[in-house]
Amino acid sequence: MKCISINPQRTTTDEVMGSEWVPIIPNTDTALFLAMSHHLLTTNRWNRDFIEKYTVGFDRFRAYLEGRDADGTPAKNARMGQQKSRAFPPPASVSWPSCLPANARRLPARGPSSAPTTAKCPYWAIVNFACLLGNIGLPGQGVGFSWHYGGGGTPQSGATPPTGLSQGRNTVKKICPASRISEMLNNPGKAFTYNGSRYTYPLVKLIYNAGNNFLSHQQDLNELIRALQKVDTVIVQDCWWTASARWADIVLPATTTLERNDISSGGTYNINKFYAMKQVIAPQGDALDDFEIFRRLADLCGVEIGFTEGKEPMDYVEAAYENSSAAKLMPFEAFWEKGEITLPTPLPRTAGYVTGIFGPIRPNTRCIRPRAASKCIRPPSRKMNLPDCPHAQMAGTGRISGQCQTGAASRGQPAPVHAPAFADGQCRTAAQDLCRTGARATADQHRRRAQARHP
Repeated sequence: MKCISINPQRTTTDEVMGSEWVPIIPNTDTALFLAMSHHLLTTNRWNRDFIEKYTVGFDRFRAYLEGRDADGTPAKNARMGQQKSRAFPPPASVSWPSCLPANARRLPARGPSSAPTTAKCPYWAIVNFACLLGNIGLPGQGVGFSWHYGGGGTPQSGATPPTGLSQGRNTVKKICPASRISEMLNNPGKAFTYNGSRYTYPLVKLIYNAGNNFLSHQQDLNELIRALQKVDTVIVQDCWWTASARWADIVLPATTTLERNDISSGGTYNINKFYAMKQVIAPQGDALDDFEIFRRLADLCGVEIGFTEGKEPMDYVEAAYENSSAAKLMPFEAFWEKGEITLPTPLPRTAGYVTGIFGPIRPNTRCIRPRAASKCIRPPSRKMNLPDCPHAQMAGTGRISGQCQTGAASRGQPAPVHAPAFADGQCRTAAQDLCRTGARATADQHRRRAQARHP
């Protein structure tokens, strides 16, 4: 089996699989798959029957690929793909794209390394390409996302996993999308659109961050670092010394999974095993269980009983198990003693993966982003009255290379729309380190200001 790996980095998986490695500039996946789709059209290797029977909106997408769309952009051919992504070979060369349509089977894909303005376009472009190949729904073929971590493609039990704690009702109605923290801090009161609804950013003076490294969620870390100067206090509750913890005014050390009792399920997709995660060692240093940290905070706020409901952490572990499918097969005490339970996977589900007996594809599957027509379902971007992205397309290119100048800390992209962000190894992920001398100086300045605010 020939394996082609499109990745900015050559990984150990590539070595083990003997993959043909195709390096790509980060965040140019859309350009690559548009060019590959154009290649299928111009070489007459696309599946007309699949497109006509199972998709809607192809005419408009094809017009965009061929440079006939109203936006006036040129054809998304191999030359464009090579210029944008550096992955697609020049038009005169003969390499893997020419062979791919005849031999391609499965297209596993992971999410983009950062969050561009039109973050769904890479996914749409990949699905569109798979539709042009016409192999979606065939045994062992098609396209899948995020299989690299969740065991996608494995048999699914259909079981109900252990449940979590109730989140209760938050009296604060203001929201902020995870990728817009910098924008929120810099623009209190500004209106923004999220999932088709209009909101306004709140004025934030305190950030309480638990179980998440918020410095890894922003496109421009330098902008976020500057925006943090407008916040009075940053509190981070975590078991690891993340970038967010390093920039916090107060750090509440939490226990790891080895320092507390907990419960977990096996596999994001299959959910056919539950594990008793028993405490191995006592909490180290001043670390406390997350439940205990919040219990103490609830006590200070006078709502301890409302939070704990009179229960201990182990009571919640048992309740999580009792609400799962496993409770019908084994009592909690026996499960905790044994340490795990395997749930049966129905034969039809197993057979579908082992022998390739997939169900039929339903007609009118929206594999190609539908255009606005009387017989087509209007895409969400049109329902929400959003002007951008009626189908997979490239937005403004921004800067293509060399974004990270001296003194810049970058997670993925300092300022572009659809451009990458790495400058030939010049930068490292901010969660691991700040980038070069300038950013370290900025960090020192931030700490001095924080100390001045909180002597």
